[in-house]
Amino acid sequence: MQRTLLYALLFITLIFFAAPLSAMTVAVNTGENTQETSVTSENGSISIEQTLQTSPAVKSVFETRREEGQTLFNERREEIKANRDEWRQELKSRLLRIKDERKRATAEQINTMLNSINGHYTTMLLRVLTNVENILNKIEGRTKKLKEQGENTSNVETKITEARTAIASARTAVQAQADKTYTIPTSDESTLKKNIKETRDALRNDLHAARKTVQAAHAAVKDAGKALIELKASSESE
Repeated sequence: MQRTLLYALLFITLIFFAAPLSAMTVAVNTGENTQETSVTSENGSISIEQTLQTSPAVKSVFETRREEGQTLFNERREEIKANRDEWRQELKSRLLRIKDERKRATAEQINTMLNSINGHYTTMLLRVLTNVENILNKIEGRTKKLKEQGENTSNVETKITEARTAIASARTAVQAQADKTYTIPTSDESTLKKNIKETRDALRNDLHAARKTVQAAHAAVKDAGKALIELKASSESE
């Protein structure tokens, strides 16, 4: 029964963090018929709908940035996987301090689950950042086109710079979170239940902090999109 309750708490923790991201949406309407770029997330799966017309040169820049981001993401994923394998071996050694085999097995399963939640959630956050950055790239491409037409794009460019800074900060925070491992203290069996709760709460708080940086990046990109829409509306009214 105790094990079932603990697993239920861990599951609720995961659902709590996944839900807000599923509602993340960035949409930019340039004001030209149906030209729109949006990013949505459903059940943790990210998809992009893109009908914004861009020049071949701009598309090439987008593709290069996307490939660089994907390469970095894959490298980080392999590095994190290697670190987790090393952590598992260390965990097994520490768990030998628990003499009760049932408690030892439960602690190992919960510990593994906590780190699995951290891994899956930070991976999702990194994917969200990649897709949000793709949206920003499209905003930047449209802004450059307006600048070439003689429009004053300084405000939009400032918002784009702020958004890139926010994305970079969020990516650093999420990658740092992905590198973390969570180990339940096992030196005293009598405090094992308390230690499990404290470790779970630490993970929950850390993931919440990482999520806030991604939300800040998301908001910054949205601001850049709004600035572009306002500029487009202003230029068309003149």
